Amino acid sequence: MQGKKICTTRDEQKGEISDTFIVRDRLYRIVGIECDELEYIEAWHLLEGFETPEQFVEMMMEFYPTLVSDDTLYLHWFAYVGPIPGV
Repeated sequence: MQGKKICTTRDEQKGEISDTFIVRDRLYRIVGIECDELEYIEAWHLLEGFETPEQFVEMMMEFYPTLVSDDTLYLHWFAYVGPIPGV
């Protein structure tokens, strides 16, 4: 919500490119999806909103305790569309 994050990583694909989703009162659109192993995705830590790769990996391990460095993860790129229509 602070405008620092433009992607989110999950252990499975959570939609398709052009799908929209709501966070609080804001509408976002998925603009890209790529998959790779954790050890490569951690390089995107700044775009995920973390200061270091270690912080990013620590958070991912909290969400997915059995995660190992060569597990495949999905990086979902998104863009702010605007406020939710009618709200």
